Amino acid sequence: MNDKKCVLEPQHWDSEKNAREDGFLKLQYYAPIGDGYSVALAGADGSIDWWCVPDPDSPAYFDHLLVGDKDQWRGPGGRFLIRPQGCRYRTVRSYRRDSNILETLFITDTGKAKLTEGLNISVGQQLPWSELVRRIEGVEGEIKFEILLTWGNRFNNSHSWKEENKNTDFWHLDGLISIIAKTDGLIFMKSEDNLVQATCTPGIFRATDVMIGGKICLVAGYGDVGKGCCESLKGQGA
Repeated sequence: MNDKKCVLEPQHWDSEKNAREDGFLKLQYYAPIGDGYSVALAGADGSIDWWCVPDPDSPAYFDHLLVGDKDQWRGPGGRFLIRPQGCRYRTVRSYRRDSNILETLFITDTGKAKLTEGLNISVGQQLPWSELVRRIEGVEGEIKFEILLTWGNRFNNSHSWKEENKNTDFWHLDGLISIIAKTDGLIFMKSEDNLVQATCTPGIFRATDVMIGGKICLVAGYGDVGKGCCESLKGQGA
């Protein structure tokens, strides 16, 4: 019996040589991240284009994988994009050893930064909410990142809306509540019913030694579960 573990070679991607066509990325440049119940597909360019939550057969929360940029009926589709702003970049990515944590190194002419992402689980069991965590940290030099978060409309059957609160904002989509927990290094440029735009420059700051510190978090859950999770994350430095 062969008990050797499968080791995948790092994947290389270039924003010019492997650019999207009409908003579509080739399937070979997607990597799955999951929590044992749901799976998200993360593109090599920094965009999560597919996520059905909270279950694998739930309607797509992010659906840019099927929609692209030019589908007038369904709109641009839901996605969570993090990429260097206004420049050519390359990425090298692989899974952290013996885990489903995906690590992507962004390389530009001005610096390097690492994106670490995954769907969180508790010790040996699923969390009572769905928690997608993406963390950017500077490695060398400086890179300014643009961040775009849009919600899908579930094939034009539902539309997201924003609920403003004195502590944090909530985004509702077809019974699902989304909450964004972030570090101070991330600056919101626009925050609307179906779209969030932000920027950050991770070369300026470093992650702290607190596990959750330095992370940009998207937490999706039902009712007060998601709200309580967000407060917990913020209390831990997110």
